[in-house]
Amino acid sequence: MRAAIFILAIVAGALAAPAAAEERYQCKCCGEYFGKNPNAPTFWKKTLGLGRLIRNQKYEEVLARFEHGLPALVRADGLQHFEILRGKREVELWNAIQELTPEFLAAHPRGIVVKASLPLSRLGDFICNARTTGEDHSLAHATLARAGSGIVYAYLWPKSREQEDSTGERLRQAAERMIRETERRGGRAIVEWCPAELKSQMNLWGTLGDDIASMRQLKAALDPQNILSPGRFYGGI
Repeated sequence: MRAAIFILAIVAGALAAPAAAEERYQCKCCGEYFGKNPNAPTFWKKTLGLGRLIRNQKYEEVLARFEHGLPALVRADGLQHFEILRGKREVELWNAIQELTPEFLAAHPRGIVVKASLPLSRLGDFICNARTTGEDHSLAHATLARAGSGIVYAYLWPKSREQEDSTGERLRQAAERMIRETERRGGRAIVEWCPAELKSQMNLWGTLGDDIASMRQLKAALDPQNILSPGRFYGGI
């Protein structure tokens, strides 16, 4: 089964002032309006849009109820466009979501990816926090949320090629701020990807849990010489 009966994929990135009223929506966390940016990178355009209901053949009856009732619910929240994707377009969307991080890193090798897991009710807070963090540190920013699971990704990167060499410290500060804010909201976050030279300068794992001692003991027992992917596991094990 694919993730859940349906997935609501939210991509809120590289956004600017709305070009038209029908393309904007209001964020319930901060009250501001957002709209699609025609200058957004191609890999964001693949999935830019706020609601997608994905069909699953095994749950036609359930999905029929979603198809009937969900548009009214999302429009009540200010969403202007709702679409059911089927067949080729459904496959294309899933492929775009799966390839989003690799395409981002190919386009922005100096970028950072923060992966978080939060209660579903706090996803909106995380998205708003990613936006304000990016703006406060003069970084481009975007988010991808799996609304059915509470998994959300924040992407931060230099706004221009000319800024790439001067943004390392701002990227570090922004990522660590997002980890702190996620933990404050009852979630967990890690830096999933970052430039190699930043790894030793930043907190990649957030606040470590009480189980880290047991994990280190297990790693030491299985890999006493620490030659198997050193530093790549949780807590830098």
